[in-house]
Amino acid sequence: MEKERLIKEIEELYTRLENEPTSKGETELIISKIQINQSKIHSIELIENNKKNQIIIENNKMTSRYTIILSILTIILSITSLYHAFTSKEVNYSFELGKLSKQQQMVIEYMDKIEKKIETKIQPDSTTIR
Repeated sequence: MEKERLIKEIEELYTRLENEPTSKGETELIISKIQINQSKIHSIELIENNKKNQIIIENNKMTSRYTIILSILTIILSITSLYHAFTSKEVNYSFELGKLSKQQQMVIEYMDKIEKKIETKIQPDSTTIR
């Protein structure tokens, strides 16, 4: 954009210096314009580099934040692992055993009911001969 326009203008000024006869004052004026345009191009490049550097710095800040967060989470995980390693791991299954006991009792009662039904159907009539 601006940079390309300045480069084109510098090329035109160099062509003019090489191909057209100029007085000493006019030559110095053209050389000054070339130097000014080169300084402008250099300034534009510095601004572009500054923007790129700002983006890199922001990315580094975010990476640093994420690294800190990851480090904190790793420390928390380590502390939790150490806590579990040093505390007793005695598990209390009494609640589960109570549930299983109730289920077992329900199954036994259900089987008793079925057994009684079967017995009533199998019992011989009083009229049958043995």
